[in-house]
Amino acid sequence: MGLQTVSWLHDGEVLHRDSLGSLQTVRPRELGLMTSGRAISHSEESPRRHARFLHGAQLWVALPDAHRQVQPHFQHHADLPVVTAPGLT
Repeated sequence: MGLQTVSWLHDGEVLHRDSLGSLQTVRPRELGLMTSGRAISHSEESPRRHARFLHGAQLWVALPDAHRQVQPHFQHHADLPVVTAPGLT
C-alpha cells in the first residue's frame, strides 16, 4: 500500500494483471505505471510464448503521505518520447 511501481522494459514482455481488471502486456520501450494507493493486488508474469531474456528496470516509489490512500490505478504508456544525441538513443 502507498506505493507506485514504474516498469520499463528493454527486452522481453511482461503480462500485468490486477484486481482492478487491468490486463496489459508491457513490451520493450513501453512503460507500466501502477499506483497501489489504498490497496491493489497484481501479478506480473511472462506470457506463454516469450523472448528468451527479460531485461528492464522497475522502480518502487513510496508515495508522499498526502497520496498514500488514493484510488489505485494502472496506466500503460506505449508511445514514449525518444531522446537522441551523438552516440545514444
